[in-house]
Amino acid sequence: MNQLYREFNLSIEALSSSVSIFWKSFDTKVIDASITYHYGTHIATNIVKLFKVFNELDTLKINKDYQMYFQFAIVQLHILNDPVAYELYIGKMKSILEINKVFQKNFSSVNSANSD
Repeated sequence: MNQLYREFNLSIEALSSSVSIFWKSFDTKVIDASITYHYGTHIATNIVKLFKVFNELDTLKINKDYQMYFQFAIVQLHILNDPVAYELYIGKMKSILEINKVFQKNFSSVNSANSD
């Protein structure tokens, strides 16, 4: 599980880096289409890998980690420029936080009832 989280974070970093390099390639006087294409395919590969790792984590994890959804939401908004997906994953993150609050409340109620 820790290896998947590490791979998830590395995938985010790789995608961010490749997007940054892609946009910096337009800062030159002469734009080489083949190099720009190469950077674009690298971005596409990083996106596929990130989604794959995210889906693996999402299906394996029984207790969902709200931070994973937050990070993925930020990627959606700031890197992939998809505010709809951002709202979707922020909504999932909020749901997980609410479920965790309910579990904590129920757990503390059971513990206080057992101590009485």
